[in-house]
Formats: sequence, C-alpha cells, structure tokens
Amino acid sequence: MIGGTTYGKGTVQQLLDLNQFLPKETEKVGLLKMTRAKFYRITGSSTQHKGVTPDIELPSRFSAEEFGESSQPTALPWDQIKPSVFTEYTNVDPKTLEKLRTKYNERYKADPDLLRLTAEVSDFQKNKDKTLLSLNEANRRKEMEEAKKRKDELAKLGEGKPNPYEVVLLGDKLTQLGTAGGGMPGQDVASADIRQKMKENFISKFKEDAELKESIRILADWISLK
Repeated sequence: MIGGTTYGKGTVQQLLDLNQFLPKETEKVGLLKMTRAKFYRITGSSTQHKGVTPDIELPSRFSAEEFGESSQPTALPWDQIKPSVFTEYTNVDPKTLEKLRTKYNERYKADPDLLRLTAEVSDFQKNKDKTLLSLNEANRRKEMEEAKKRKDELAKLGEGKPNPYEVVLLGDKLTQLGTAGGGMPGQDVASADIRQKMKENFISKFKEDAELKESIRILADWISLK
C-alpha cells in the first residue's frame, strides 16, 4: 500500500423520513440521519478512525488527523470485536518492505518530483488557515505575483540537473490503453482514436503526477528485489 491513510469512516448511516412516523402531517418535517452499523476487518478491528494505513507513506496535503473521520466532533470511537478465523497471506516479506522504504527515503531527499511535492505540501500547510484576501488592489496584485513566483520556483526545482530517478515512458512502446477490438463494425477508426487520446491524456497527467511516478519507482524496486 502506497499513499496516505484513508479517511477512516467505518460506520453506516441511514436516512429516515420522519413523515412515516407522522401520517397525519401534511407538511414535510424532514429527515433523520441515524448511524446503524459499523464496519470491521477480519482481524476484528474497526476501520473507524484508523482507516487503512499505507506501508509507504507519501507526502499529502490532507492528513487523516486534520480532515479524517477522527476529526469530527461526534464521530463514534474505534473499537474491535472477536476476529474471524483466517490465514494471513502476504507476498511482500518484512525485509523486502524495509528495503523498499530505504530506497524511497533515499529518493525523498534528492528526487525533484518528491522535493517539489514536499514543498507544495509545506506551502499548503502554511496557508490552509488563511481565510482572508485583501481588497486593496496593490496588496492583492503583490500576493498574486508572489504566488506566481513561488509556483515558478517549484516548477524549476531540479532544472538543469540530471535526475537519476527519472521515469521514462517508451513512447510508442507504451501499452495502449483501452480495450482493443470487440467494437461494432465501422467503429475501428473511432476506437483507435479514443485509445490514442486516452494514451495521450495518461502521458500528460503522468508528467505532472509525482505520486504516480514514485509508485512506479517503488513497483520497479519491488520487481528488482524479487
């Protein structure tokens, strides 16, 4: 698992129409949201608050502690029940996982994509509580210029320096996305065009997606260690 801790919602809600209890009432009186169940894993642990935690955590603008279920004032607490009988299975042994973390930590300190992502997360944390914007034109223009300058600085991070961790897509050798064949007669050209656009869209997003790039690097590390 790569990424961040999930939201941590482990409860089930149901909306009850209050008019069903007031058959003589002609006006709508509203709805009641009632928590009626909780989710539990086979280990007996609830997903409430804890969510699913990653094996390798990437920088994120949103932390579960600040924005997750546990941050809600009326959220039910975490608990556990009797576990199910199950056989634990994993195809990643702890030693391999530790090596993957080590390789990730090495990149974390030097890779431009990860450095940029970390800086963006840091900037977000500094500005997330800012709720006011100046109505003074000169001040607002200055703020916008500073924001653009910072964006340009991050875009140039690592520019002109070789990146030993760069992930390169092999152009035409990239596996085509979408389902090949199986279309209606006369749709071959249209289907090929759609697949090509999907491929171009993926490549475009890939170049800007630090999380996706790092996920591919971690997967490549795992394959090389097997």
